Amino acid sequence: MTLMICTTIVHHIGLKSTPLIYTRGIKQGIEIRNKQININKISFVLSRYKNTKLNADTIYKYCNEYDIDWKFCLSVGIVETQLGTDPKAYRAKRNNTVWSVGEVDNGKSHRRYNTVHEATKGFCSLINRMYKSTGKTEQELLHKFTNINGRRYASSKSYEKILKSIYIKL
Repeated sequence: MTLMICTTIVHHIGLKSTPLIYTRGIKQGIEIRNKQININKISFVLSRYKNTKLNADTIYKYCNEYDIDWKFCLSVGIVETQLGTDPKAYRAKRNNTVWSVGEVDNGKSHRRYNTVHEATKGFCSLINRMYKSTGKTEQELLHKFTNINGRRYASSKSYEKILKSIYIKL
């Protein structure tokens, strides 16, 4: 439909550079289609975690805004708190931090979010700013999840192995 409208406009006003208009229309159509496909995939993953407060639109929005692979984002949330549904993750649940941002092994919490949607933005921002800013990709983080200061995201030595196994399944 976009092409037909573009063709009509171009023909009506007599422009000769139709490939540019075609390309823009096709590109926008592909972007919209890819967005919807990814939102549907995220929704499918979330549907497997009953009672999660997360929603696909929010995850897609912040992953896209901060250039984070949504599969990586969900993988970390699954490892940390089963996307906010693990009853053992009571501190993370209380603090709305699905990704356990600010939760440390000694029992202290250094971060509290008002909603899981705010936590989604916080997690994506953290990964972009502290982990990817040196040029690391999510694929590299699956092998060595350390920030720009060399600190690990999680203390468990098998964290990356578990994270990668979940990522692959998504």
